[in-house]
Amino acid sequence: MTKPLKSHSPKQIKSYLQEHFCSLEHLSEVCDISEKQILAYVEAGALPQHSYAWTDKAVVDSSLGQEEYLMHTVYYYHPQHLALLNDFVTWERFMSRQEIAASMHDDFRDRYTAQLQRLNAFEDVLQDVQEPEKFEPLIDKEWQNYLKGIYGLCTKEPSPENIAIKEITLKRIKVLTQDGQKENLNAKEMLNLKQYLDDLDKVLSLFAPHELKRSSRQLWLNDLRLKYGV
Repeated sequence: MTKPLKSHSPKQIKSYLQEHFCSLEHLSEVCDISEKQILAYVEAGALPQHSYAWTDKAVVDSSLGQEEYLMHTVYYYHPQHLALLNDFVTWERFMSRQEIAASMHDDFRDRYTAQLQRLNAFEDVLQDVQEPEKFEPLIDKEWQNYLKGIYGLCTKEPSPENIAIKEITLKRIKVLTQDGQKENLNAKEMLNLKQYLDDLDKVLSLFAPHELKRSSRQLWLNDLRLKYGV
């Protein structure tokens, strides 16, 4: 059975990765630090993991069967890593990697919390998580998603502030539009939706060609602009 043709090519995807991300090799060269040291920061929980992995594959096909061989894998990280690594090299003169990781976590928590307060998020979409026993798990979840490289993939700049804007704005959009199912919005709701979508547009990444259709940019920005005409 013939597989359907994809609407994007490997060349387009690789071009996107090379334009918007840094390979492990590039990070090593620019920051003058070994790849092993970079991965040690990742392992310590101080630096996010890669957001993408590109693996070249060789296929040998004959009348006796087919064999596939995985060749070279390139790991792509958000460019934010360049500044972080330069800071880490300086900090490691008087801090252990574990202490750097703890400091990064505390900085993330403080900045994320401050942004939630600026967004007045505790007045609506986060009313039920103000108690420490509920709020701390929320912070830990976002921190782990950050370390997994998820926000390096889906935000233009994975700062605690932008991550908070993305998550809170998405929640407000879903509430306002009833998960995109509400047919009609009044004038005030339309104004609010436009503001939310504009805010989301500022922080969301463009996404790689192969994942755009199922991304938050398509589902909660492009599709809703089209549906509601904002």
